[in-house]
Amino acid sequence: MSVTGVEERVPYEYSYEANISKRKPSKDLDKNAFLQLFILSLKSQDPTNPQDSSEFMSQMAQFSILEQLSNMNSEISKLKQSQEIDQASGLIGREVKVFFAGVENQGTVERINIYKGEVTLFLKNNPLGYPLENVTEVK
Repeated sequence: MSVTGVEERVPYEYSYEANISKRKPSKDLDKNAFLQLFILSLKSQDPTNPQDSSEFMSQMAQFSILEQLSNMNSEISKLKQSQEIDQASGLIGREVKVFFAGVENQGTVERINIYKGEVTLFLKNNPLGYPLENVTEVK
C-alpha cells in the first residue's frame, strides 16, 4: 500500500513556533489560569483512583481566596485613584513645585486630568502635564 499524496490532503501547515511569538508570557497566575489548571487536573485524573475529596475542597478554597484577593486588589486600586483625584483637585489654584524629567518647574495648578488611571496636573501658562507623584512642594 502506497502512502503517497498524504501531504496534498493537508490544507495548511501548523507551526507551533509561529504561535509562540503571539503569546505574551505572564509571571502571575490569575483566577482564569488557576481554574484552567484545576479543570485540567480533574480531566486527567484516574477514574479508578479519584482525587481525594479533602484535596478537592482545599483547591476550591484556594480558588475562592484567589478570587477574593483579586477583587480586593481591584477595589484598592479604585480607592487609590479616588484618593489621588481628591488630592489633585485640592491643588487647583495653589502654587506647586514639580520635579519632572530632571527639571524643576513652579506654577499655579490650573486644572487636572485623568487619563488611563493617571492623574495629571496642568500649570497656568504651561502646556505640559505633570504626574501628581512629581509634586515636591505646595505653597
